[in-house]
Amino acid sequence: MLSTDLPNSNIQLSATARHVLAVQEDVFAEWEARVRAKLIGATTVAHPILLNTLPMFYGNLVEALSPAIGRENAASNTSAAAGHGAERARTTEYKTAELVQEYQILRDCLHEVCASHDISFTSEELTIITRSFDQAICEAVSEFAAIQSAFRERIAASLTHDMRTPLSVI
Repeated sequence: MLSTDLPNSNIQLSATARHVLAVQEDVFAEWEARVRAKLIGATTVAHPILLNTLPMFYGNLVEALSPAIGRENAASNTSAAAGHGAERARTTEYKTAELVQEYQILRDCLHEVCASHDISFTSEELTIITRSFDQAICEAVSEFAAIQSAFRERIAASLTHDMRTPLSVI
């Protein structure tokens, strides 16, 4: 099933996009196994939270691989990657590097699972995939950092406020 942020139900997928969509479950099964094995922060995260907005990103990638749809790449005109980064900041103990590694592992799983199913990409399609992941990583990390910064500011403000009374008594 195509998970996308576009409202169009009559989507004209290219042959490659249909093949990539057909292996989605295999890609995510491999991705989840690797993420749980490699990323300390992912070991205790529940399955739905771990997947988060990545199926939408994958659906957007399928659309980007279909020229008739007109999507530049999987991260263009969507907030899925930023949402993913924000959720990782709010609901996990992730470090920035782990967020980046999630996308790198997903990219590697996509290529490996597709290769195992004899799905090959043209140079143009490889460029779309590369740009999709590059932009998604940048947007996710940017939002992750913004949320982390806001948390630090709130803690500092709270500590400052809580220390005023004892200091004024002294």
